Amino acid sequence: PDDVARAVDVQAAGGVDWIKLVPTGGSLGGQVAPDESPWGRAHLRAAMSRARAHQLPVAVAAHGGPIVAIAAEEGAATLEHGAWLDVLSLDAIAANGMALVPTLGRFLRPDGMALAAAATPTERARLAAACANIRYWVPLALTRGIPMALGGDNMHGRQAWDAAELVRLGASPGQAVAMLTGMAARICSLPDRGFLRVG
Repeated sequence: PDDVARAVDVQAAGGVDWIKLVPTGGSLGGQVAPDESPWGRAHLRAAMSRARAHQLPVAVAAHGGPIVAIAAEEGAATLEHGAWLDVLSLDAIAANGMALVPTLGRFLRPDGMALAAAATPTERARLAAACANIRYWVPLALTRGIPMALGGDNMHGRQAWDAAELVRLGASPGQAVAMLTGMAARICSLPDRGFLRVG
């Protein structure tokens, strides 16, 4: 926890606007699984405490597991990715006012992670399971009214596809546009931006 706190201080001294924490493994696995974390509550609490001292919001890039609920309970502003979210995670996110930033295109587009996952049957199976889970939890998050913005990760310039996919998963067209504009701006602490006006 002390190392995490010091790392936040270093980033704050460098003039960042946000602190980003990455407490789980990658979506296709590796040394740490996507729903596992080497961190515990003490690590998140230390990071959040230092971020608050510097008046910086915290974004958590994680895929699932108990660390998601801990991050929400400790006051993180956003959760990015979330391929392996479950109902308990969504309940904690909703209860603590956390926003979700799903990266739909990275997982669901054929020119996204499917290209990397094509290398082995194991990775293809993991990606298929992650995609199925995303299609499960996104409608649940919509019905719970959890604030969401559409994230691109490394899939830039494909927001129209992401918005259309969100509609296919149960959002209204208006909700999808808001998640690319005004709601996204508010989640990024930029409430004066993201407006669409006639003309």
